[in-house]
Amino acid sequence: MKYFFILISSLLFCGYALAGNPTSVPLTDPVYAFLDRMETAGVVGNLVDGVKPLNRERISKYLLQIDQHRDLLTGIDRNLLDNYLLDYRFEIDRAVSAGFQTVS
Repeated sequence: MKYFFILISSLLFCGYALAGNPTSVPLTDPVYAFLDRMETAGVVGNLVDGVKPLNRERISKYLLQIDQHRDLLTGIDRNLLDNYLLDYRFEIDRAVSAGFQTVS
């Protein structure tokens, strides 16, 4: 019984530890070029000051910030943004339900 309790406790702890682990987006992902272009255009500021890779949660917050200024985007950039918003929809839903704050 003691071993069963230790096994269950270990499994629960491992599951909890892994659930909070953010997934980094590979540096080859085209979302970085989009974010860099948006920073250059002045649509989003303080883009992580060169610290990459970013996790999906942080990228989703930048995408939400860009979406707030979509009127400044070209038609092509709006289409790209819509695709990225769709790709990051699960992280965006979590950010919105947690009370989205702009990235600082």
